[in-house]
Amino acid sequence: MEIPLLRDLVIIFSLSVVVIYGCRQVKLPILVGLLVTGMLVGPRSFGLIHEVHLVEVMAEIGIILLLFSIGIEFSLKKLWQIRTLVLVGGTLQVGLTMLGTFAVTHYLLGWAATQAWFLGMLLSLSSTAIVLKLYQERGEMETMQGRLALGVLIFQDIAAVLMILVTPMLGGEVLETSSLDVFRLVLIGLGVPLFIWLGSQYVLPWMLHRVVSTRSPELFLLSIVSICFAVAWGFSQIGISLALGAFLAGLVISESEYSHEAFEHVLPFREIFTSIFFVSAGMLLDIGYLWEHLGLVLSVLLAVLVFKLFILLVVAILLGMPLRTAWIAGFGLCQVGEFAFVLNTTGSRYQLLSPDNEQLFLTVIVLTMMLTSFLIAGAPQLTQSLLHLPWPRRLRAGLYKGLRLQIRSSRYDLQDHLVIVGYGINGRNVARAAKRAQVPYVVLETNPDTVRSEQALGEPLVYGDATQKAVLNRVGIRQARTVVVVIAEATATRRIVSAIRELNPSVYLIARTRYVREVEELRRLGANEVVPEEFETALEIFDRVLTQYLVPRPEIDHLVEEMRSGNYGLLRQEVLPETTEVAQEPNLHPEIQVTTLLLNAACSWNGHSLQDIHLRAEHGVSLVALRRQGKMLLDLSSETILQADDELFLIGPPEKMRQVAQLLRIEVI
Repeated sequence: MEIPLLRDLVIIFSLSVVVIYGCRQVKLPILVGLLVTGMLVGPRSFGLIHEVHLVEVMAEIGIILLLFSIGIEFSLKKLWQIRTLVLVGGTLQVGLTMLGTFAVTHYLLGWAATQAWFLGMLLSLSSTAIVLKLYQERGEMETMQGRLALGVLIFQDIAAVLMILVTPMLGGEVLETSSLDVFRLVLIGLGVPLFIWLGSQYVLPWMLHRVVSTRSPELFLLSIVSICFAVAWGFSQIGISLALGAFLAGLVISESEYSHEAFEHVLPFREIFTSIFFVSAGMLLDIGYLWEHLGLVLSVLLAVLVFKLFILLVVAILLGMPLRTAWIAGFGLCQVGEFAFVLNTTGSRYQLLSPDNEQLFLTVIVLTMMLTSFLIAGAPQLTQSLLHLPWPRRLRAGLYKGLRLQIRSSRYDLQDHLVIVGYGINGRNVARAAKRAQVPYVVLETNPDTVRSEQALGEPLVYGDATQKAVLNRVGIRQARTVVVVIAEATATRRIVSAIRELNPSVYLIARTRYVREVEELRRLGANEVVPEEFETALEIFDRVLTQYLVPRPEIDHLVEEMRSGNYGLLRQEVLPETTEVAQEPNLHPEIQVTTLLLNAACSWNGHSLQDIHLRAEHGVSLVALRRQGKMLLDLSSETILQADDELFLIGPPEKMRQVAQLLRIEVI
């Protein structure tokens, strides 16, 4: 029996492999390969796919899983932190785009008002699936441009619901507001927050705990997928998009202790189905139409990108963001998104666009989606070139007056201090360490909400873009002893390092980077130390592995230091040299294990001496040391009394160690 959909999937995936491989050979993004695959198999080109509707359904599943996984990685706390970006930023972006489109098409081109407003609604939407996926892959969701993108896209998905309701009015249909419509709006306004609160605090924690207690991975996976689809479908019934419903479902699960496990289970399905979505988007492109009207299409394409870029630049500046962040955010959101296809389907019923204009803008929409990966990847370089223009200093630094605060000299000593650039997880940890060691420090951060909340707690945060020398001077960069740059964006890190070294040639500069390929360039620009996350993580794991095999600590330290030397050159070699070894005869004894056990109050050893418990004779393990209230005790005797919360350092065979832990129900550290 032939299954047409299976045949279509074989064609899609097989051709995708070939096209993506070719794209990677010329260093093109995978996303472009998927869109090109869609162009080749679509009904408007070679027509290799017959079950187009079923492919589109699977593509919708891809969007659901993508937004669901993004919601899991997010949190309610983070959503609350970007509320200004959602409400103010989203309103400005959608409103200004619609007003600008209406003014140009109605007054300059002579379009009917209804057509002009409808086109404004289409152009106001950006691609949630593409933008968030690219920012997630680049690790930029926590940057200001990533947070602005998420905030604006959330608002767009909500606004799209209202746009679909308004579209029949533009087509001349009389809007009859029924009690059901009013109930739906009330349900959206009150029910969604209530659902998120109840689900995250009570329902899902209770449910997932019982699912996990069965120790069945299959049941856990089915439960997570059921929650995702059920919530997305439920919200779609009251007019909210499937994508936004899936995001809210992930947001609820993000508050659970099982969120990371849920993300790992969903990830493989997400990658498969989102690939189908990008292929389906490419299928919408009519290659014949593009070739026949190439000049017109490229002109409109450029006009749309420039227009949306300008609107987003204005929005970001009005939100107080530095000019550099505003440009990067604009390049990331200047495409037209997939929800415009849905809205256009509704508008086609009322012929709000002529057939020629409809085909023109469908072609432009697909092309803007194809260009998104290039625009986001090239945004830092493009922005750097644009910043060479003579922009006003106040515009470069941002208009957020309330957060551009000077550090009071009576409170902070701006001499011989530490400057921390970035207040993410790494920046916070460095600040905590500095505070504990009583080292004076100042933090530069571009998130105004973070600056405001942390300043209220007494933290020395200053709002500003560290790529700007005026901002660096404001935190006393010339008088600083040490600077630590811990931001996620590689291009910005390079510019910051270069600017700091130019302002203070003698400062000790430490930079963090995600990838080891950035190490040499950052050192060339002036960084004294560069810490690449990918190799430092490997070294930490390697250290702990050798410790388990009882390799002497001096040899471990020597080997780790040797691997760090030369910009981690040893780790970048595919084959390690023969001289790189721990010892001629490594001290590896798998029959011996060193384990740390925490003695709890309920343990039978609590309050007894070593002589009483007969540790070696009855259990086959030996106590070599213990830590009590942070103090290490090495001089142990048979009279030593064990107490609750003692950390016991035991040595013995692994099976004996497991028996001891199981017998006494002691927590292994």
